Amino acid sequence: MNDSLYKMGWEDGLSQCKDALQAEEDRIANKPTDEDNEWRRHVKSRMGEAFSKKKQLDSEH
Repeated sequence: MNDSLYKMGWEDGLSQCKDALQAEEDRIANKPTDEDNEWRRHVKSRMGEAFSKKKQLDSEH
């Protein structure tokens, strides 16, 4: 077997594995966690309360 051809194939395979691993890590990093989702729900809830209170105050004036 040609050693340089074997090494080139191995390095290409390793490079593809690294690319796939990096893509998976990027996907995981960009995926919101349960904690992120809980925080978003909390913020939306508080914003909703604030807007309804503002609407109520505006209608009283």
